[in-house]
Amino acid sequence: MARQASRDGRLEAVLALLRGPRRGAMSRADAVKALGERGLRQAVRGGDLVELLPRVYVAGARQHEHVVRCTAVVVWGRGRLRIAGASALHLLNSRFAAPADVHAVGVVRHHAHAPEWVQIRRVGLPRVYVNRFGVRCVPGEEALIDAWTRALPTKREDLLYVALWEEVVGVDRLREVLDRTPRVPGVAEMDAILGEFAAGARSPAEVLARRRVFVGAEFAALERGAEFLVAGTWRHPDLVHRKARLVIECDGDAYHGVPGAVAADRQRDADFLEIGYATIRFGFHDLLERPERCRQKLRGTIRSRLGSE
Repeated sequence: MARQASRDGRLEAVLALLRGPRRGAMSRADAVKALGERGLRQAVRGGDLVELLPRVYVAGARQHEHVVRCTAVVVWGRGRLRIAGASALHLLNSRFAAPADVHAVGVVRHHAHAPEWVQIRRVGLPRVYVNRFGVRCVPGEEALIDAWTRALPTKREDLLYVALWEEVVGVDRLREVLDRTPRVPGVAEMDAILGEFAAGARSPAEVLARRRVFVGAEFAALERGAEFLVAGTWRHPDLVHRKARLVIECDGDAYHGVPGAVAADRQRDADFLEIGYATIRFGFHDLLERPERCRQKLRGTIRSRLGSE
């Protein structure tokens, strides 16, 4: 039977299925149905299949891929688990790195024990889910709050800023989910950031710049909420240094690379220049990853604009 399974192409068919974009794992029952008992044993001995979790098999060549591990956890959970936290964020947007462990939420009622790399928060099974690469994940807002809960306190804000920037979460829906989620650690920090949008902030880059990058006495002169009427159009810069006659714009790296957006930025800069204000721009990823470089650039620009004053 083992030789027959290989000879008639059944193993190749199983491996093709497991290597596909929407199927990374299968239960033992499905594997036996496809290959037979002896065929399954042969596939495991040869390394073609690996029992990644009890009674759950994946292609040996893909056993270390995070999406495959997530799929295996969902199969192992028998419909009672959803991928969550940093794992779900990674599947929803590759900007998020895959964590070392698989993060899941739900209830496991059978007695099999998962290895240490499966981290399950035992809560009620979320009714709403999204399907990503064939894996059932909690939606972005729930994934972000779960990731925030598991993360080190020093890493939480970055998760939130990136999730907002990449539009994995929306401000209003995140607020709704947060309000109904009990015992979120560091909730005051998330409240404060979301409160910036309620106060009129238009982008996570703007909030990041104001709350974490351009802070302290040296940037106390920066003004938020300013507005200028130029040629009949109201312009609302992110920040303004009035004495240096300088506008600070916190751009979206992705959006502002689009040709139409570039033209709009140039017109916006020209409008500010018409009333005597120069513009300096900072991208989201520079603000997040290279804040000191941004501070140095702004310091130098303000200094040069003020001259000998």
